[in-house]
Amino acid sequence: MTTNTSFQKQTHVIHREYMAWRDDIPEQWRSFFNEYTAPKKGRFVQFMPVIGLGRFQQKPEGAAAVYDAPHEGRLFFTTFSTYALGVSITKEGRIEDPLDLMAKAPKFLAQSARDTKDKIAVGMYVFAFGGGKLLPDGQPLISAAHPMDPQVSPTGFYSGSGIYQSNSLGNMQLTPETLMYADNLSQSWVNERGLKAKKTLTRLVIPNNSVLEQIAQEIVGTPTHPNEINRKDNPQHNRWKVQVNRDLVSQSQYFLQAENGEPGEDCHALTVWMRWNDGDAKGGNGWHTYEDQQTQNRVIISSFRLAIGAWDWPGIVGSLGGGPISG
Repeated sequence: MTTNTSFQKQTHVIHREYMAWRDDIPEQWRSFFNEYTAPKKGRFVQFMPVIGLGRFQQKPEGAAAVYDAPHEGRLFFTTFSTYALGVSITKEGRIEDPLDLMAKAPKFLAQSARDTKDKIAVGMYVFAFGGGKLLPDGQPLISAAHPMDPQVSPTGFYSGSGIYQSNSLGNMQLTPETLMYADNLSQSWVNERGLKAKKTLTRLVIPNNSVLEQIAQEIVGTPTHPNEINRKDNPQHNRWKVQVNRDLVSQSQYFLQAENGEPGEDCHALTVWMRWNDGDAKGGNGWHTYEDQQTQNRVIISSFRLAIGAWDWPGIVGSLGGGPISG
């Protein structure tokens, strides 16, 4: 900022000034993703699943029991990245700043930080169907062929147990029947050894699309089927919590998701690790203020450091939505 930054204030009679945007819009990413405590040291996060035992087998009388052994699964790995933004004002600007813009800089930086975190975290949805962001099993988050107990060969990933599973709805449109299919899909999942596994899907995550939101609200809020003349009972009535994510790029994709939680619980695995988080003007490692000795410019820099990733795929089901919806 220079002396020209407040040119209008210096050359006009301004009866009232105001913030040209809200500085109190909260972060939305915490409503959709887990937030785990970052490790104290190291620039990366690693999770390792432990694969348990298979089913019991019939033992003939007098014979020995069949033995089995748990083993380690493939590591999940993500690294921390730092994001920063600064504001600088000249010595002359500080003296001749009638709007006191430098005092407002922390509010502006806080707003920018909150929105930036949302844009970063939503990438877990944006790249859910591909785009090079792969899980430890070599598949994107949403896939029709997740290999259980994934192993690596010269030709790629394969299932060590021979089991492949899906959390993809393809391009199914949002209907009561689709939600029932997704619910049944989650109840059909098995673990790496073929034992029953289940995640309780509770949320319906949709983009900021008025048509899709109306469809979702009608499906969840109508006790009878919204698309049937005979108005048969709608089993999806009050079954889901509809959540609109304004940062979703696609206007047709949607996701069914479990609640937040810890590994091993009935939860999804989409997670943010925050190393430091100082976009909220609370001080700490991310705020740095100084005056340049040569120019005497005053500088404020805000930063945060985080890592994101999904350490597993069960707990979320997704659909491409079949393209834009018209109605």
